[in-house]
Amino acid sequence: MKKISSIAIAFLFIAISTHAQIKREADSSQMTQSNIQKKKNGKMMKELNLSKEQRSQMKELRQSMKQQKETISNDNNLTDAEKQTKLQKLKKAQREKMKSILTPEQLEKLKEEKKN
Repeated sequence: MKKISSIAIAFLFIAISTHAQIKREADSSQMTQSNIQKKKNGKMMKELNLSKEQRSQMKELRQSMKQQKETISNDNNLTDAEKQTKLQKLKKAQREKMKSILTPEQLEKLKEEKKN
């Protein structure tokens, strides 16, 4: 009986440690992707040579969009399809607002960077 209990405890320990390791790997992978995206966005913004006012407007836009995105994502009254639709509309609104902030030359540069 002790042998069976010992084996059961050993399996339980292995299962828990494996699950924890998988979770940590997934978290670090997401963080890496997030960091890569932030670096790409930062590099792109530097290459656009934004004025102080434009940087301020872009920062406000990002913060506003982030807050709205979280609100939509956390709204339990919406179905996944409704959330997806609202997020797509939000992204479109962000692009339109960005067009009003950037100069035509900066928009062209942005399009070129996105192609690469």
